[in-house]
Amino acid sequence: MVTNDGQEVASIIDFYDRSTGGILDGVYEIDVKQTVSHDDKHQDLTYSQSFEVRGPRFSLPDNMVYSVHPPAGSTGSYGALLPHIILSRYGLPWERRLKNDDAHRFPWMAVLLFADGELRPGSRAGEVVSRRTVGQLLSSAEADVLIPDIAVPQVPESVRGSDCQTIDIPWGTFAAVMPRLADLPYLVHARRMAVSGGNGKTTEVGVIAGNRMPRKPGQYTAYLVSLEGLESYLDGADHHKDYVRLISLYSWPFASVGDPQKQEVTVGAEFGAGLLQLKAAPLNAPYSDEKTQGGARLQRGYVPVAYHTHSGECTFAWYRGPFTPVVPGTLPKKHFQCAEEALTYIQQDGVFDISYAAAWTLGSVLALANADLSASLLRARRKVTTDSVRLYAAQRYASASVEPQETMPGVPPLDNTTVNDAAGLRGALTPGRIRQQFEAALAEGLAARLTTAITTVSRSEPQLIGGGAAIATSPRQAAGQPGLGMGEFLARPEVRSILRNALRDSLGSSGTADAYSSTQPDGSAGSGSQPAPLWDAGTLLAHVPYSYLLPHASLVPPESLRFFHVDPHWMEALLDGILSIGLATSLEEETAGLLREVIAPADAGQISGVFLRSELVRHWSGLHLEAQVQRRNVPVLRQERVAPDTLLYLYHGTIDTIEIREPAHEVRMGVDTSDRIILRRLQSSTQDHLIGESLQQVFPTQDGKTIAQFLRPARADGFEPDVLNFAADLSGTPALVPALAQALKGAQQLTDTAALTPSGVALQLINMPYRRLFTVQGA
Repeated sequence: MVTNDGQEVASIIDFYDRSTGGILDGVYEIDVKQTVSHDDKHQDLTYSQSFEVRGPRFSLPDNMVYSVHPPAGSTGSYGALLPHIILSRYGLPWERRLKNDDAHRFPWMAVLLFADGELRPGSRAGEVVSRRTVGQLLSSAEADVLIPDIAVPQVPESVRGSDCQTIDIPWGTFAAVMPRLADLPYLVHARRMAVSGGNGKTTEVGVIAGNRMPRKPGQYTAYLVSLEGLESYLDGADHHKDYVRLISLYSWPFASVGDPQKQEVTVGAEFGAGLLQLKAAPLNAPYSDEKTQGGARLQRGYVPVAYHTHSGECTFAWYRGPFTPVVPGTLPKKHFQCAEEALTYIQQDGVFDISYAAAWTLGSVLALANADLSASLLRARRKVTTDSVRLYAAQRYASASVEPQETMPGVPPLDNTTVNDAAGLRGALTPGRIRQQFEAALAEGLAARLTTAITTVSRSEPQLIGGGAAIATSPRQAAGQPGLGMGEFLARPEVRSILRNALRDSLGSSGTADAYSSTQPDGSAGSGSQPAPLWDAGTLLAHVPYSYLLPHASLVPPESLRFFHVDPHWMEALLDGILSIGLATSLEEETAGLLREVIAPADAGQISGVFLRSELVRHWSGLHLEAQVQRRNVPVLRQERVAPDTLLYLYHGTIDTIEIREPAHEVRMGVDTSDRIILRRLQSSTQDHLIGESLQQVFPTQDGKTIAQFLRPARADGFEPDVLNFAADLSGTPALVPALAQALKGAQQLTDTAALTPSGVALQLINMPYRRLFTVQGA
């Protein structure tokens, strides 16, 4: 699909004239007959079962409305567009049959548009809706009101007691605005939409367009109404009533502004794009300049918050969450043992920066509040400390052997050679290794030799076992060298690499399939073997409360787009708080760095994002944002609706451009620039010429002619013509469809005998989704 500015949208939309599947609403009876024969005797067995198919008739559930256009409550240049509603139940417009419609050509619902004051002088169009029961509607005896001709006995009693909404339309307005029977097929069609990357998933919807354009600026309300029981009056049959009462199934208001012949791009037309920062309030004081400390802090994304010191004073402090408008600098201290270490005192202002302290405290609270998280952390800590002790013990035991070749037969030696290289250290963590050696030693008489040694050898002499190996001193001690301490041992690169890989493997990391496969012979990590973090930044941020992410609502004002970076130092402080739970020994503190290396989000400093706050988010499902880094599209790391009107997007890399597109299904129906229609292909001959592609021809083709020639006035008091005559034979107003068909035949898109179908008309009247680009400035 191609947008109006020539840009391709990765989606496919199929247009259909109507839905023919399913059973129409009504009461049905199934008759079953079976003939049983025996000895020339025949008996007919019969059975009848009745059932009712009942769909929406007097009201419409909200979940059946996929979207509306223009969006409810919006303001825009809609004068050249036909308001329409998209239904998630694509066959709904054809599920009921109008009277005398044996061919089932006509839908039973339509979209009507009224300006404020048209239905009742001095009243807004949305204020004229009345609520009553279905029974009260159908049995009304008001002399000046025409009601739908629906027989009460044909309506189930349970339905008669349900509520419905109605509007009363003056007869003159009804006759001028209502579509004629010939128009109805061209106002409704079905669509099947498939979005690229959606794994083949499609969405089928029914589309009902209005026949009136809001060409005059003002407030409007669109109504989805039922035509059932009013069929004979659509073509002007007289009834001598002042008003016509219609069933309103759904309605939505909007405002139209601007010149209808200069259709404007509405996506983000009023957006204020910028960085995620508060604006300093203008004050008539010398220190209100943005160059002061306070103004500089605001520019860097900080907000002032209430703060109670430990001594009880109530003051304010500066806080900035993980989202910052500037790239954060380096910190003198990388990791914090407690929240107090993370406090920053701003001496010249006499206040604290509590950003990282708040992150640390939040991390500890999140870990304690989440039983699964705390349990997994404790298991990981126990794993890394146990492995550290086992490796260290194996190294100490091996260093006590003077002649490793004299070890017990059948037991693999565990000496300096086998534990001081990567393979030996990995072998020390092999499940059951220590037990195997101990059981083998027992089988070789270790207990008897130990007993003999203890009872016969003087304590003052070196104790020898078997072949004379001394166990009282190590080679290091014999040479006068100090023993290797735990801290030194854990600092060895090959030890840290093996412990990291073992921990990653036990926690089920999605990194390297074989935890040891990428380790080099010298024990160092090879290329591509850097441990993949178990938690990425997006996962951690998903647990952070919204008030910590966005501490002040004014950071993202209404109708705005705000860019930011993710602060890696804030993420590290959050992780420090998480890792602080359960620390009890000095060894656990020694190994905390190993645990951090495995689960720390290495990507935190490479993430940027954007907040979008707009009424478009509230009313348009599927609003599309696409980010670029140096003109290359980047995938979304996290997408979340954090409020009814606010979206949060996170991306890998420092984004420099955001493109916002209307949803793919929001192909508007109306006319194009200069009040004309750009003709589109109805036939596809080659891969280079696709259905729906612009023919680069406009309709009407005559100089000075516009779509206005097919419009009739909705009122007789000099009101500008704005009701589009699709196919009705009206004196003084030509029909659009026959003229459009002639133009397409001239463009060789229709044969001389082919008719222009509803789906073909819809394809000519669509306006593709608009897009708008925003570039990051000042980041």
